Amino acid sequence: MHIPASARSALHSVTDYDTSMPQLPILAGDGPTLIHAAVAHDPTPQAPPASLEGMVVPVRDAAGTVRDWRMASEEQDRIREEFARWHDGFVTEAVIGDVATVRGLRGWGRGRINLSELGILQLPHSRVSPRHARKMAWQLHLAAEECAKVQAFGIGVSATDHSGLCRGFVCQEGPLMLLAEGGAWVAGSTAGLVVHVDEDLGTTLLVHGWRVHEGSVTAFTDQGEVDLWKSRAGKLLTRVAPGLPEAVVRQVPLTTVFAGMFVTLADMALLAALGNTQLLLDRAGSLAA
Repeated sequence: MHIPASARSALHSVTDYDTSMPQLPILAGDGPTLIHAAVAHDPTPQAPPASLEGMVVPVRDAAGTVRDWRMASEEQDRIREEFARWHDGFVTEAVIGDVATVRGLRGWGRGRINLSELGILQLPHSRVSPRHARKMAWQLHLAAEECAKVQAFGIGVSATDHSGLCRGFVCQEGPLMLLAEGGAWVAGSTAGLVVHVDEDLGTTLLVHGWRVHEGSVTAFTDQGEVDLWKSRAGKLLTRVAPGLPEAVVRQVPLTTVFAGMFVTLADMALLAALGNTQLLLDRAGSLAA
């Protein structure tokens, strides 16, 4: 691994992080798993239209009733668009965020505001009654107001400075362990991502972004670029926001970090409450919860 001389002076300023971080990485296990929310506003068709025959498969509940439909495989854009139009006719569906972000919101709200209705998000799949969906929407509304009032900030990862947030973290109470493997780890802090490289005397870097080219990772620091090549630390860094060829790390308002729940989940819960139907939550994206 090559470390430019201009970056070496930054290494000593972050070496105290490893003594204060929790040991359980929040993006390990089911942390990155996306949570889907859905509200069925019309009966689910028990058969697909002729134009989608053989291209969709039913999702059945324990009784064998068709509760949802999914694409059989990755199809061409025209088929995906047709399926989306048909599917939207009987269900409204959205991704509200990942498990780690839900845990971050519940941790931030503890002792600050009542988020008891979010406890059900700990389950792999669940059905929320209209009454509890209404309470969930109200609690999220109050939490959003409180979060905006305190003007707190977290750390966010985006594709560019101007794109939407890919993933965000709450780091107000100290560095937060995100991923660890072997002796390498990546943590979130209010200043950026702290990356510990278990090579060359255990280097620690404060990272504000990265670039991936032909499998090699280059980290951006205040003192310059650091080539992590294909090291374990570089691979961990890219797993913080998979699929981004170039990423930017910066401070963002917590209201942005929690937007998937403050806006999307609150809207879905309110839709279920107003329609007097269930709010369906599933980490697999299936209505057959």
